[in-house]
Amino acid sequence: MSGPFGSSQWMYKSGGYEIANSVRFDDATSAHMTMTPGAAGDRRLWTWSAWVKQSTPANGTNQIGLFGSYTNNSDTVNIQIDGSNGNFHFEDYTGSYNALQVTEAQLLDYSAWYHLMVVLDTAQSTASNRVKMYINGVLAVTKTGGSHAYPDENAQLKIANNAQHQIGITNGAYHFDGYMADINFVDGAALTPASFGETGDYGEWKPIDTSDLTFGDEGFHLDFKLPTANATNLGKDTSGNSNNFALANIAATDQMIDSPTNNFCTLNFLDSVQGTTEGNLKTKANSDWKNSRGTMFVSSGKWYWETVKTSTTSVYTQNGAATSEPSLTEDYGDAQDGLFVYSAHNGSKVGQGSAPASYGNSYATGDIIGVALDMDNGTIKFYKNNTIQNSGTAAFTNLSGDVAPWMSGYNNTMNANFGQDSSFAGAKTAQGNADGKGQGDFFYTPPSGYLALCTKNLAEPAVVPSENFNTVLYAGDDSDDRDIQVGFRPGWSWFKARNATTNHTVWDIMRGGTKYLIPNLTNAEATDTDGVDTGKTAAQIGGGGGFRLLGDAAQTNGDGVNFASWHWHASSGGGVSNSNGSITSSNNVNTDGGFSISTFTGNATSGATVGHGLSKAPELFIVKSRGTGSTDWWTSAPVEIGATHSLRLNNTSAAYDDAVIWNDTAATSTVFSLGNYADINKSGDIFVAYCFHSVDGYSKIDSYIGNGDADGPYVHLGFRPAWIMIKGSSVAENWNIIDATRSPINAGNKERLQANATTTEGATWSCDFLSNGFKIRTTDGEVNTDAATYIFLAFAETPFKYANAR
Repeated sequence: MSGPFGSSQWMYKSGGYEIANSVRFDDATSAHMTMTPGAAGDRRLWTWSAWVKQSTPANGTNQIGLFGSYTNNSDTVNIQIDGSNGNFHFEDYTGSYNALQVTEAQLLDYSAWYHLMVVLDTAQSTASNRVKMYINGVLAVTKTGGSHAYPDENAQLKIANNAQHQIGITNGAYHFDGYMADINFVDGAALTPASFGETGDYGEWKPIDTSDLTFGDEGFHLDFKLPTANATNLGKDTSGNSNNFALANIAATDQMIDSPTNNFCTLNFLDSVQGTTEGNLKTKANSDWKNSRGTMFVSSGKWYWETVKTSTTSVYTQNGAATSEPSLTEDYGDAQDGLFVYSAHNGSKVGQGSAPASYGNSYATGDIIGVALDMDNGTIKFYKNNTIQNSGTAAFTNLSGDVAPWMSGYNNTMNANFGQDSSFAGAKTAQGNADGKGQGDFFYTPPSGYLALCTKNLAEPAVVPSENFNTVLYAGDDSDDRDIQVGFRPGWSWFKARNATTNHTVWDIMRGGTKYLIPNLTNAEATDTDGVDTGKTAAQIGGGGGFRLLGDAAQTNGDGVNFASWHWHASSGGGVSNSNGSITSSNNVNTDGGFSISTFTGNATSGATVGHGLSKAPELFIVKSRGTGSTDWWTSAPVEIGATHSLRLNNTSAAYDDAVIWNDTAATSTVFSLGNYADINKSGDIFVAYCFHSVDGYSKIDSYIGNGDADGPYVHLGFRPAWIMIKGSSVAENWNIIDATRSPINAGNKERLQANATTTEGATWSCDFLSNGFKIRTTDGEVNTDAATYIFLAFAETPFKYANAR
């Protein structure tokens, strides 16, 4: 994100620079590159920059080499990633550490690209300025104490010496697995990220053309373009210095079109139990059934990919697609809902909650299986060596929701091609067939209208996330009339002290002025003239809009108290009358953002309906009485627990089943239904409802199943999250809120606040925010009891189409 208020399209430079190619490094074959400069460069002053997409961290506790200079294990300088925890490292080692810098951030995302930089300038008198490490254009915080140290002033390190320099290897043994693109080494200059990238329209960090940099005498630039069929040219230095790199176990087929400007689907290391190699495109052989999903889920469009079985050990292989529902550990033939696969040994189709059934021909080692997924019409068809199976009749129909590629195997290996490698890592002769939009590299030409699974083919996001949701942190000071900018005019604002046990409060422009409600209590609406006036426009406070702290209210502006505030954009005006329901409501609607605020007066009638103003049925809505008396905050979650159940925002209870709440009736595209329960429909009482539906690339309301393991569930969102609220629906747990502003890095923990409690954010549990979702890494029952169901509401920082790896 750019600045304290997020991003907005007008703030950013536009540009169409593209990186065409990368090189794939395979740990299993010890792939790497080497070069020895003809002379020493400036060993005190240099800049290294590269784009990196990781695959399986195959080295375990060893380091994963990106770049360095190496003589022996007691004489080496390395830029690397820790194979055990993902920390980004820079080290100078000559029997002991002369310098060791390790980022607090952990590089644990395997679905998108990082931009990594290290800048050395030992002439700096301030030690912390001698080594700077950047991740996606942001200066990284590094660890202190212990063996962590900066180099001495004016120290000469080994990089830029006339010794062997290496890419993709550390200490002569520990190899990188994944992709690298646009590697730059500038000799004799300490550059900033602005020399290599810029901020895009969605707050993402994206590459710029570096070919006109002054690289210095011993600098180099590797763009991995292949001017001839000779793989040696992949190591060609295009800086003009002829510091060309020799290749070890890298072939012409390792030149990839997967790049920071067109990210391709791979198998998801975090959503797999198979183990993968070859840039997460090849599965490993296992002694029992192991399954993997892809990194890209789609809910619309037509998509094509190919697979080939590359081992002869076993005939048991399955290829196809799946939702997030099927288990990664189930055996072959299990009739799982949400599974749509074609089996090798007998040509059967398996999944969709039914037993295996006859479908097509069996297939064997070397046969290429084409998968044609049509989410517009809800079908999936399969090809064997370019011959459509079952006379073109779909294997499965009625597919809906989010679906990703799926591969299963028993004691064999398979290679996938989602459009980036028609050679299947050299197992076949590349054919170079593109889809109808000119994207991809397929063995067979995709069926008409079917596309490669790459970010260029993903639909443009409907909204810019930062223009619709933002987290703002501030320190209270007891002052009057203090303006805080959000970046847009908030419709709904939620506040909580981070280091004090005050109540949560919510304020909105429908109820207006100084009126607030307390999510963790059953209290009626109250007024505080020292509280918050939300919904301020850009003309009123600047910065696109925001809110005004009116005075010294302890729950929003206590002196010395740190606050988190979360804001949702609504329409610029006040309420609009809506008579779609049997109860007339007043709505303030952000149609594009899938959010509305509705106020209405109850009638105590079962089956009453209220118009919400959205263009789609809300998947989650929260209703609270504003009147006198104590009433719960009733919350729906039809995506998982159905219209027959409810949750209460103000307590830990599991889902509650009673028709008096929602009348056992699902919401529609125009109205939600009420029972006759006084908490949500007391005659003459006034109510407010906050309604949400998912918006691709911006928000998602869904559920996941816990596994009770420290290697917890991966949950796909289709965006890099900014904010997530999680609640157990089958277990009694808190409403946990985590966000990327309070906890901006993946370093093991996310600081949580709980919507139903006054507790501070001191408690944490481990959850990684990723470019396309989140990964639970705790056994804490708050978010990961085995077999328990959890619902969540999430909002984006960046759509996956443009997201950097986190």
